[in-house]
Amino acid sequence: MKFITFARSGQQSPGVWLGDRVVDLSPVAPTIVELIQGAEAALGKARELAKSGASIPAGEVQLLAPIPWPRKNVFCVGRNYVDHVAEGARAMGTQTKLPEVP
Repeated sequence: MKFITFARSGQQSPGVWLGDRVVDLSPVAPTIVELIQGAEAALGKARELAKSGASIPAGEVQLLAPIPWPRKNVFCVGRNYVDHVAEGARAMGTQTKLPEVP
């Protein structure tokens, strides 16, 4: 399943993207974060709702960021090319060591 957050008529809701249709999952959880926190029980309810046939045409919704309000700030370090790894090593005052896996 492809989980989304969408807006329709000014309301934001979690949903499942079915290509040309969207299933509103707000009866399962008010947000994607709470759907994730609901774990297997929420996923089972989401599957049942997606199979129910009740859906909205995709053209009637506006896609939003999947997780509009993360619980914490997310910090990432990209080491996706050799010069960037060397730059980071110089900044940290360490030896350049390439990662073994991406």
